[in-house]
Amino acid sequence: QTLVEQLSTYPRYIVLCGRYEGFDKRVIDILKPIELSIGDYVLNGGEVAAMVFVDSVIRMIPGVLGDADSSLHDSFSRGNRILEYPQY
Repeated sequence: QTLVEQLSTYPRYIVLCGRYEGFDKRVIDILKPIELSIGDYVLNGGEVAAMVFVDSVIRMIPGVLGDADSSLHDSFSRGNRILEYPQY
């Protein structure tokens, strides 16, 4: 969450989505990108992971959520490391 909050301040991104085994090592060696993981499991490609990244970052941008303070009270925000209580 801390990284997402930091990345939400960047003006733009280029998201590269790997397929199957990922990228040719030269892409990583030359571009030296920030590599992110959304978990330890296998996806068909990086597109779904990219959507998770985009969704988590845009929530931090002022004006995206209905209430500007909503993201401050989410699980994992402001140093919280636990999930919220059950919603009914």
